[in-house]
Amino acid sequence: MRSIGRLADSLDDCSETHAINPFLVDQLKAKSHPSYSRDERATLDQAFARAVHRTGTEFSLFDHPAYRTFFEMLSPVYSPPLSGELSTSLLSDSYQDIMMEMRRNLLASSALTVAVDGATNVLSRSMSNVIVHDPRPWFAEYLKSNLKKDTAGEVFGKVASVISRLNEFANPPGTDEADQIKRVFAFVSDSCNLMRAVRTLLYNEGVVRLTYGCSAHALNNFCQDIAKLTSMKTGIRRAVFISKTIKNQNLLSKIFSELYKELVGKSYAMVLYSASRWSSVNLMFVRLRRVKRAITGVVSAVLNEKEERAIDEAYELPAEFV
Repeated sequence: MRSIGRLADSLDDCSETHAINPFLVDQLKAKSHPSYSRDERATLDQAFARAVHRTGTEFSLFDHPAYRTFFEMLSPVYSPPLSGELSTSLLSDSYQDIMMEMRRNLLASSALTVAVDGATNVLSRSMSNVIVHDPRPWFAEYLKSNLKKDTAGEVFGKVASVISRLNEFANPPGTDEADQIKRVFAFVSDSCNLMRAVRTLLYNEGVVRLTYGCSAHALNNFCQDIAKLTSMKTGIRRAVFISKTIKNQNLLSKIFSELYKELVGKSYAMVLYSASRWSSVNLMFVRLRRVKRAITGVVSAVLNEKEERAIDEAYELPAEFV
């Protein structure tokens, strides 16, 4: 009842100036606006689609009636494209636009490096990205290969085919194969047994002039070896336990969120450890250091403020916290 009363008071305090004035809406619609030719509309659509695609904005966002009303008030003679157009013809136009931009940059570079790196998509399926560097990274394509099943020879053939297409792409259109400049100079990958063998084949067959292993992968492997030392393993195990316990127990997660917001004025989530990435270990420790006061507060709250925070008297903190 108290909250309903507050809501009623708030509604009484609201003035009509907070609402959209219908007379001003009519006035906006009555303003004279320029008319657009078909080509001008197409240019506007492409510019709008480019902004949507490059910012990763949800295609259907501007289909909402509130956005349609806003754009109609802004300019009754032009309506932005709907999600159906953004996800089909305009998406294709935007892709071609990016590919032309990529080609211009590759043509301006005298030497290119191709990198192949494994990744996992949103469906948790393994895939490999082909990135070409000038030295800026440009996504080229997906490598159609299963690195867990294919042999080094099979992967070599597919990578060599990609490099051949990139050499053709990085030359002016219509250039004869004999006159093409082989701009792809080097190949880089992680250093698993398969990719080491692929690098050897690429070099021996003269596909590229230089092959080497990714230093970031080597550094990650080195740090993973350090993490296996007993002294490091103990600290990581304790940090993982604290992070997981606070994140996964609703009571502790709620108290932690409340305390951190009181201390800092914003919400913070715990970072969990990923066994495949050393950087996640580092992030976990950095985050724990930042939230140390809040974690200490969680322990104090559970031990001393059970009644105030409506905590079950029978609840006990894990022994590691105490």
